[in-house]
Amino acid sequence: MKVCHLLFSLLLGCLATVPAFAAGEFASELTVDPTRPIGPANPLILGNNLQWVDRGDEMFRRDRKGFVDEMVQRSIAMGVPILRYPGGSQSDVYHWRDGMGEQQRRGENEHFYSGRKQLVEVGTQEFLELCEALGAQPLITVNAGSGTAEEAAEWVRLVNVTGLRSRVSGKPLPRVQYWEIGNEPYLKDDKQKKLWTTPQAYAHKADQFIEAMRKVDPRIEIAIPLRSDRIGGLPATPLPGFNETVLQAIKGRFEYAALHNAYLPLAVNARYSEDELYWASVAATRVVEADLSETRRLLARLRPGGPVRLAVTEYNALFSIGKSSDAFINSPAGALYVADLLRLFAYTPDLAFANYWSLSGNWHFGTLSQSGEPRPAHRILRAYREVLRGSLLPVSVKTATVDTAKAGYVPAQTGVPMLKALASLDNGTLRLILINHHPQEASRVAISFTDSRAWSRGRLSTLAARGRFSTRDGQERFLERTEDLAAGGGPLQIVVPAVGLAVVELETSSPPRRRKAGAR
Repeated sequence: MKVCHLLFSLLLGCLATVPAFAAGEFASELTVDPTRPIGPANPLILGNNLQWVDRGDEMFRRDRKGFVDEMVQRSIAMGVPILRYPGGSQSDVYHWRDGMGEQQRRGENEHFYSGRKQLVEVGTQEFLELCEALGAQPLITVNAGSGTAEEAAEWVRLVNVTGLRSRVSGKPLPRVQYWEIGNEPYLKDDKQKKLWTTPQAYAHKADQFIEAMRKVDPRIEIAIPLRSDRIGGLPATPLPGFNETVLQAIKGRFEYAALHNAYLPLAVNARYSEDELYWASVAATRVVEADLSETRRLLARLRPGGPVRLAVTEYNALFSIGKSSDAFINSPAGALYVADLLRLFAYTPDLAFANYWSLSGNWHFGTLSQSGEPRPAHRILRAYREVLRGSLLPVSVKTATVDTAKAGYVPAQTGVPMLKALASLDNGTLRLILINHHPQEASRVAISFTDSRAWSRGRLSTLAARGRFSTRDGQERFLERTEDLAAGGGPLQIVVPAVGLAVVELETSSPPRRRKAGAR
């Protein structure tokens, strides 16, 4: 754990309190080291989720003639490298055979929460055709709730052995490399008491699924859902010891630990002010980082025979459930939490992929509204798509800090930085994302490079919140602005708006190497 924390500290650099630059602004200093690339950027952290219910969360046309073109095009612009299906919780009651064949002859499945039956309009064929359109790798969560190992194995056979052909392009549809055994077996939902299980029973079932599925296709990669007993110091599962029991009991091989540990700040049983919720969301990635470290330690102890990588198959901001602050998911504040979380994920080398919850519709969660309008998180994912290229670079940040109080699952924190950053380098193009969490003040940032490189041209794009908790669909919640940066060298001065984000792109050239004395 100490080694992981030390590495992370080196990546993010020194954080220190910096005096105010001027009225309405605070100063920050950022140093990028292009000479010490950390490793390749991982675009798979920009994955997403699609449910089978409600016409794929309103992505599928009502006349059943394909997906809504405008929503598909906006999803392509955002970038979806890996897409998970058919839930969430909906996967635990989904039987894939009911979603095959002609639409009018398909079966019905039960909605996990309402219990009502729905025709399966977005089945396996439609899901894989959407993956084809988006250029996304498919991830399927098999039904480990009401389903069987034989049913899961036959699903693997259909898509990976028999294969399906696109009705759009006529080409073979993508093979499914990634499979997840159930959604959240560590929870007990009162809507589906018949699906409640124990860690021992889940482990036994998981072994059956792994054996049956690998017999059909030994090349598939499998994820097992895990949940720590406590997150942020609070109970996170009604089944204490779930991880310990499952990891000791499962005999089959799996490649990933699937986590849903980043729905924060999650104020469940208390009322907090908007300020308290906001600052908790600013500090929340520390809770996620701690849980990743705890899961990593547990895997090293209980699964020493082979590396198991981490995967966060669902994540989003979540401020409350059943309160007036529910809609804050769909706000600039929620989107900046997502931006901060993606920054953490990008600098976590053993994180294989991550999937935002979710692509469209679906209450306040979708990156697109029910009518297809981009929400704030769509802007964030689109920005990261532009930056996560080439190699990640170390970034040192000096900025103002804040101490935050406990709210929900986020304990009190000290020294939380106002400005956070990520950097990448791709064939001479240096890109930065800067996140300013200050609720009122912009940050004037001086950016410098350890090798004194110059740039021939540059571009600055900013997102400025129009109210940190603005949530109304149909209204722009971020003001977008783009400007060219003049060629130059030495420190670069930019301004990152309050509750905002900046993307900097510079066409650079490495400084010439100095010749040693006497060299010809």
